[in-house]
Amino acid sequence: MAFSNPIWLYALLSLIPLIILYLRKPKPRDKIIPSLMFLIKDKKTENQFSFFKKLIRNLLFIIQLLVLGLLALTLAEPFIQSPIGISPKHTVLIIDASASSQTKYDLATRFDKELSDARGAVSSKNSIIIASEQPIVVLNGGTKREALDILRALQPTDMKTNLEAALYEADALLKEEQAHIIVLSDFITTDEKDQILKATRILTSKGNSIEFIDVSNDAHNIGFIDLELNKYDFRAFIKNFNDKKTVTIRHVQGNKVFNEQSVTIDTNSVEILTFTTQPGVSRLEIVENDDFSVDNKVYISAPLQDKIKVLLITGIKNEQLGTDYLINALTASKEISLSISRPPRTFVTLDNQEISKLNPDVIITHKINKDELLPHEFDTIARMIESGKSIIITAQDQLGQIDLAGLLPVIIERLGEDSPICVDIINEFTKRFKENRCFTDVDRYLITNPKNNSIVIATTEDGSPVMVLKDRDKGKIFYYGIFDDYSDFKLDKDYPIFWNALINFLVASEDINDYNKRMGDEGFLNYTKAGVYELGEKMIAFNLLSEAESNVNKKPEIIEQNKDFYIKPEPEKQPLHIEIPLLIFVTLLVMFEILYIKIQGDL
Repeated sequence: MAFSNPIWLYALLSLIPLIILYLRKPKPRDKIIPSLMFLIKDKKTENQFSFFKKLIRNLLFIIQLLVLGLLALTLAEPFIQSPIGISPKHTVLIIDASASSQTKYDLATRFDKELSDARGAVSSKNSIIIASEQPIVVLNGGTKREALDILRALQPTDMKTNLEAALYEADALLKEEQAHIIVLSDFITTDEKDQILKATRILTSKGNSIEFIDVSNDAHNIGFIDLELNKYDFRAFIKNFNDKKTVTIRHVQGNKVFNEQSVTIDTNSVEILTFTTQPGVSRLEIVENDDFSVDNKVYISAPLQDKIKVLLITGIKNEQLGTDYLINALTASKEISLSISRPPRTFVTLDNQEISKLNPDVIITHKINKDELLPHEFDTIARMIESGKSIIITAQDQLGQIDLAGLLPVIIERLGEDSPICVDIINEFTKRFKENRCFTDVDRYLITNPKNNSIVIATTEDGSPVMVLKDRDKGKIFYYGIFDDYSDFKLDKDYPIFWNALINFLVASEDINDYNKRMGDEGFLNYTKAGVYELGEKMIAFNLLSEAESNVNKKPEIIEQNKDFYIKPEPEKQPLHIEIPLLIFVTLLVMFEILYIKIQGDL
């Protein structure tokens, strides 16, 4: 105990008169009574101390002694150094609710362990922040009862961890207030930008104390860490984070099993398996159980789409069809249903039933003979384009002399020779040429100028357009100005891919990757559990697919890194003034003294 005004301790001298008053007694008169002398002499020694015994047993004396003594202490303004620090004022609980918190921990999970420890840490004023892909404040300055109610209702997510953001959220929540911040987590960081120590130093520099409660434990896990999808097949990446093990991988849709494979994966190794993409929603699962079930299953959603109907109008004879590179590229595509028509039997000569049966999505003109075309042949095709179909016009000799009903998006001037072809615009069908924009050379080409409202995709060295895109009402027109016979592009591995991508682009075919997302993808942060959700007319699959989050056996480094730094500083001792409690106690003593005197009958 210490005193703010120790000089007032001299007031304790007031106890001396009180003691003297109780020691004082009247002087006795001597009387000789022979019959009592013997008794008085026998009790002489005992009577010398009887007064002091009575004095100690005198309750009024003790009460008055305490009252005067405590009043004297009160005047000295006593206080004690109490290590109450800042903890009792405000406790902020940061609960890691990321996917890894669902790892088994004894008979429960790490998340259950976090909640158990959090319940034991609540104080009179509490805030609770959920740490996941983005922090969520679920309680701001609530009571102990409110905190316990929220802790009972919390559930983990299937998202990645971001503890730094949660710490900054605590800083924003507290403003200028100081608090005891408790972070409960397995401290698995999934991003190098998640600088927990940096945020810790900032918050402790503002007077907050920070405590880390580590719930990590030894765990065994094999899980899916990545997917590569296309319309035909997909590749699944499976990693074993522990000892060598054999697992069974099953591709199912509903109760139907499409494929089942057993694979042995070495320690810390990745196995890649390929499966056929199924239309609609399917799932890939690891049959065997482990300590982390979130990454044992992935969902795959693929659009339900028929093949693209392509009509090729060409003058190539039957015996030459197998040698044409464009026809071979179109035939090889799994997405294209190819029909071939030769003038003069084209749309003008087909009856309504045949036209209805063909109903092409894309029409391609390729090496046609102008002398075989019937008059106004392309008038019918132009009306189809205006109604929403697409056409690709390939470069050929005498192209400028063919009546294309105004469909050609360029004006042909003359013949050019020897030039590289370079991409000017990167899009869905030219993205493969992003690194090598000048992807081929041609020995001859048509020097052209684009018509109004045409988009030039690729050009020759002199700027002549060789790939041009133009809208016509609801349809699209594409000019392909590369003479395949005078270019090596037809031999490139990207040639069939280019044609497949171009036709998909013209019919606005949907990308399978638009149907499959990772947890935490931009624009989809509200989806916190893996699974399949109906968004508009699409079924979107959400999966964790995070190697870092799946590494649940990783030991947290932050605790070791921070052992020399004040993670949980000792609370500073603060003066706790006790004069008010003393005055209250003195008042109670006085009241008791009055009551005691009343009971004794002296009042």
